Amino acid sequence: PKKTGKLPLRFAQGTRVVCRVRHGADRLENWCAGEVDAEYPQLPEPLEWGDEDVSGTFPSSVAYRVKLDRGGVVLCHADNYTLIRREGLEPQTRVKGVSKRMEDRKDPNGALVRFDHVTERQKPLDRTVVQPKEEPQTEEPKTEEPKTEEPTKAVQLTAEQRKALFLE
Repeated sequence: PKKTGKLPLRFAQGTRVVCRVRHGADRLENWCAGEVDAEYPQLPEPLEWGDEDVSGTFPSSVAYRVKLDRGGVVLCHADNYTLIRREGLEPQTRVKGVSKRMEDRKDPNGALVRFDHVTERQKPLDRTVVQPKEEPQTEEPKTEEPKTEEPTKAVQLTAEQRKALFLE
């Protein structure tokens, strides 16, 4: 790791990644593949912006510059799973807005897993339901005694609790 005084980044120069780019007309997120061209690249001058009332200065660098396979360059301003991911980890289902951190997806073997895009770890999801075995019928059906319900105890709320629950 370089000692630049900046936070360490997840992807080094030359790493294959996908970047979230502008949504299309369908309003679903789009991810484009590319390669990290530079870490913390300097932005071109001028960095000042504004008019008479409001003004400021843009940061002098961003987290990544990524050369896209389709041509062009993307400046990724933060090292965040909503903006940049390792190639192959783009969402399997496109969504409106921004994909969530946790995604239920199929692994290369076709098994359903819950994938965490921050840690890049996954956990298998077992969605099979085990049916209980039927008990063999006996000659004489068993009669169950009726269950008696225990009376529930009434809870008295204080005036402050009733107010907090919007009951007053």
